[in-house]
Amino acid sequence: ADAGVLALIPDAPHAWRDRQLVDFRLSDIDRFELRGRRELRLDRLPGTGGWRLTSPLAARADGDRVDAVISGLLRLQVAEFVSDRPVVDPESYGLAPPVMELILSRGTNEVVRLQFGTAATNAPGLVHVRNLIQTNVVLVSGEVMESVGQPASAFRDRRVAPSLKAASQIEFSYGTNQTLMERSGTNWMVTRPVRFPAGRYAVRSRPCRDAGRRSSRRSGPARRRRP
Repeated sequence: ADAGVLALIPDAPHAWRDRQLVDFRLSDIDRFELRGRRELRLDRLPGTGGWRLTSPLAARADGDRVDAVISGLLRLQVAEFVSDRPVVDPESYGLAPPVMELILSRGTNEVVRLQFGTAATNAPGLVHVRNLIQTNVVLVSGEVMESVGQPASAFRDRRVAPSLKAASQIEFSYGTNQTLMERSGTNWMVTRPVRFPAGRYAVRSRPCRDAGRRSSRRSGPARRRRP
């Protein structure tokens, strides 16, 4: 029985280590910044939980894509621990300068700063990463650089209309005809030209699609009002 218990105990020191590359909550992050091979910055919109691209251009961002990239980092596992020394030769890992640097922040406080280096010569598919908070150098799947290092255009919101989560009124104008919808709690009501309940699915999806098609054909564009 004692031998069986001992057999379950790992004999390698690294077997006891936490292989999660980073540890934070998605809600902790309100700024996403890339430097190096890619240069971009995304900021979370206060109150709505959405994201906006602020550099290299100002535009609506695809919040689902941004959250998916950050969530992917939370799931990323260390494949191999390379060095735990606080001072290393950065050139040997492609970190002088790093190929790419990712900074995740909350307000003015950095939550995570990762430096991505070159691929490992003896481990195809893995790249060197240094976590500046912990100072160690590790190897992780090279796919993370493809996910994190997407161009700014990949993070843009390509929907014609933005999310309606924060809207309390939606007004459509088609020539001389006008339709007004207002939110009451979680429900929507058409209040003009006549009053009746609006279908929840129609409010969430149809207006966003139809507004884009109709505004290209008619003189009266769809307008969205915020509270």
